[in-house]
Amino acid sequence: MCRIGYLIRDGFQIVGLSTQAVFEWANIVVGEPFYALENFSVAGGELRSSFGLTMVTRSLHEHG
Repeated sequence: MCRIGYLIRDGFQIVGLSTQAVFEWANIVVGEPFYALENFSVAGGELRSSFGLTMVTRSLHEHG
């Protein structure tokens, strides 16, 4: 399985995460989870997008 991480910051724009859909579709085409996606921030926890959507992230320090 290929693991892909996105590093985001508070105030991020949702369009910046739109590329995650490509990996989601690839998993659908393959018929199994080939790509695993994770969202990271420096401290981890909830971040708010410029639009107001909140997203839970993992800490970079957690991952190593």
